[in-house]
Amino acid sequence: MKRRKSRKHAVVLIRANALDRMEARLRDIDQKLDYLIKNLRRFNGRHDPFNHHVNDFLA
Repeated sequence: MKRRKSRKHAVVLIRANALDRMEARLRDIDQKLDYLIKNLRRFNGRHDPFNHHVNDFLA
């Protein structure tokens, strides 16, 4: 009985650890996307003021 409980507990810990890693990856991806969007807007506005497709798409 004790072995089953400890195994279940270990599985729960592994799942929680995997979720924490996934959450950290999503946060990292979110930060990178924000950085890319800011740079795209800046690049688009500076180099081609007549082309607003990127800004419209990202707005």
